[in-house]
Amino acid sequence: MNKRQRKKQKLLWTITVLTAGWPRKGASHACMAVCTSLRHAQRIVESNEWDIHEDNYAYAVIAAIEPNIAYGLVHRRKEHRWYCWEGTPDEGRYVRCATPEQYTHVLFGL
Repeated sequence: MNKRQRKKQKLLWTITVLTAGWPRKGASHACMAVCTSLRHAQRIVESNEWDIHEDNYAYAVIAAIEPNIAYGLVHRRKEHRWYCWEGTPDEGRYVRCATPEQYTHVLFGL
Protein backbone atom coordinates (compact mmCIF):
# COMPACT_ATOMS: atom_id res chain seq x y z
CA MET A 1 0.00 0.00 0.00
CA ASN A 2 1.51 3.31 -1.04
CA LYS A 3 1.41 6.60 0.86
CA ARG A 4 -1.52 8.00 -1.14
CA GLN A 5 -3.66 4.92 -0.51
CA ARG A 6 -2.88 5.08 3.22
CA LYS A 7 -3.93 8.75 3.34
CA LYS A 8 -7.36 7.81 2.01
CA GLN A 9 -7.84 5.12 4.65
CA LYS A 10 -10.06 5.96 7.55
CA LEU A 11 -8.35 6.08 10.93
CA LEU A 12 -9.48 3.94 13.83
CA TRP A 13 -9.53 5.31 17.39
CA THR A 14 -8.38 3.41 20.49
CA ILE A 15 -9.40 4.18 24.05
CA THR A 16 -6.73 3.33 26.62
CA VAL A 17 -7.19 3.86 30.34
CA LEU A 18 -4.30 4.17 32.81
CA THR A 19 -3.80 4.28 36.55
CA ALA A 20 -2.01 7.37 37.83
CA GLY A 21 1.30 5.59 38.41
CA TRP A 22 1.62 3.78 35.09
CA PRO A 23 4.20 2.60 33.92
CA ARG A 24 5.62 1.99 37.41
CA LYS A 25 5.37 -1.44 38.96
CA GLY A 26 1.90 -2.16 40.29
CA ALA A 27 0.21 0.35 37.98
CA SER A 28 -1.85 -0.73 35.02
CA HIS A 29 -3.38 0.20 31.71
CA ALA A 30 -5.87 -1.39 29.32
CA CYS A 31 -7.13 -0.78 25.82
CA MET A 32 -10.90 -0.61 26.37
CA ALA A 33 -12.16 -0.12 22.83
CA VAL A 34 -11.38 0.43 19.18
CA CYS A 35 -13.84 2.79 17.47
CA THR A 36 -14.47 3.72 13.86
CA SER A 37 -15.00 7.40 14.66
CA LEU A 38 -13.49 9.97 16.98
CA ARG A 39 -16.97 11.14 17.96
CA HIS A 40 -17.95 7.66 19.16
CA ALA A 41 -14.71 7.30 21.15
CA GLN A 42 -15.27 10.70 22.78
CA ARG A 43 -18.83 9.75 23.73
CA ILE A 44 -17.63 6.56 25.40
CA VAL A 45 -15.00 8.40 27.45
CA GLU A 46 -17.05 11.47 28.32
CA SER A 47 -20.06 9.41 29.46
CA ASN A 48 -17.91 6.70 31.12
CA GLU A 49 -19.79 4.18 29.00
CA TRP A 50 -19.21 0.57 30.08
CA ASP A 51 -17.76 1.97 33.35
CA ILE A 52 -14.32 2.32 31.77
CA HIS A 53 -13.14 4.18 34.88
CA GLU A 54 -13.70 1.07 37.04
CA ASP A 55 -13.00 3.15 40.19
CA ASN A 56 -9.35 2.95 39.26
CA TYR A 57 -8.20 4.62 36.05
CA ALA A 58 -7.11 8.24 36.49
CA TYR A 59 -6.54 8.87 32.79
CA ALA A 60 -8.05 7.96 29.46
CA VAL A 61 -6.43 8.64 26.10
CA ILE A 62 -8.02 8.43 22.69
CA ALA A 63 -5.39 7.73 20.04
CA ALA A 64 -5.67 7.45 16.28
CA ILE A 65 -4.32 4.33 14.62
CA GLU A 66 -3.98 3.39 10.99
CA PRO A 67 -5.37 0.01 9.94
CA ASN A 68 -3.32 -2.40 7.82
CA ILE A 69 0.16 -1.35 8.97
CA ALA A 70 2.47 -2.78 11.59
CA TYR A 71 1.33 -1.78 15.08
CA GLY A 72 -1.18 0.67 13.60
CA LEU A 73 0.59 3.61 15.18
CA VAL A 74 0.02 7.15 14.03
CA HIS A 75 3.01 9.23 15.06
CA ARG A 76 1.21 12.53 15.34
CA ARG A 77 0.70 13.85 18.84
CA LYS A 78 -2.26 15.94 17.67
CA GLU A 79 -4.11 12.64 17.23
CA HIS A 80 -4.02 11.99 21.00
CA ARG A 81 -6.81 13.33 23.20
CA TRP A 82 -6.27 13.11 26.94
CA TYR A 83 -8.88 12.97 29.71
CA CYS A 84 -8.42 13.10 33.49
CA TRP A 85 -10.92 11.76 36.01
CA GLU A 86 -12.42 14.46 38.22
CA GLY A 87 -14.62 13.76 41.22
CA THR A 88 -15.43 10.68 43.24
CA PRO A 89 -15.63 7.22 41.69
CA ASP A 90 -19.44 7.36 41.89
CA GLU A 91 -20.02 11.00 40.92
CA GLY A 92 -17.01 11.83 38.76
CA ARG A 93 -16.36 11.96 35.06
CA TYR A 94 -13.54 12.23 32.53
CA VAL A 95 -12.76 15.77 31.37
CA ARG A 96 -10.32 16.89 28.65
CA CYS A 97 -6.86 17.74 29.96
CA ALA A 98 -3.36 18.38 28.70
CA THR A 99 -1.07 15.43 28.20
CA PRO A 100 0.25 14.48 31.66
CA GLU A 101 3.97 15.17 31.91
CA GLN A 102 4.91 11.51 32.44
CA TYR A 103 3.26 10.56 29.11
CA THR A 104 4.62 13.26 26.78
CA HIS A 105 6.93 10.75 25.05
CA VAL A 106 4.55 7.78 25.00
CA LEU A 107 2.53 6.70 21.96
CA PHE A 108 -0.63 4.70 22.45
CA GLY A 109 -2.36 2.33 20.09
CA LEU A 110 -2.82 -1.40 20.19
